[in-house]
Amino acid sequence: MMMPGVTLVVDPTIALMEDQVESLEAAGLDRSTSISSRTPAGRIADLHAGVGRGEYQFLFLSPERLQIPRFRQTMRSLTNSAQVSLAVVDEAHCVSEWGHPEAEGGGGFGAGSPCPRLGVGAVVD
Repeated sequence: MMMPGVTLVVDPTIALMEDQVESLEAAGLDRSTSISSRTPAGRIADLHAGVGRGEYQFLFLSPERLQIPRFRQTMRSLTNSAQVSLAVVDEAHCVSEWGHPEAEGGGGFGAGSPCPRLGVGAVVD
């Protein structure tokens, strides 16, 4: 909202991604979308192009996307061209269950990436 470019958010579940997109839309932020295993391949290419054109403020991703070499290459390109302003791992405590994409290049957000990274989680008592 205050930062240029798109904020990428890696979420552990499709339901959480959908909930977050719906919540943003309800708050009047309608420039958000998600990419998951439910997203048709042709739509993914359109979404990547939309991110490159600045059509989205938030892009929610499933962790599995970071394991796909072509996807990582696309994200690296968008990050290096300043289209991605922030990469966030939501529910960061789940990372050990997902594996370590950092070892595979971090989805374009590994060491040396110009994109700031943030891991967040919540604690409920």
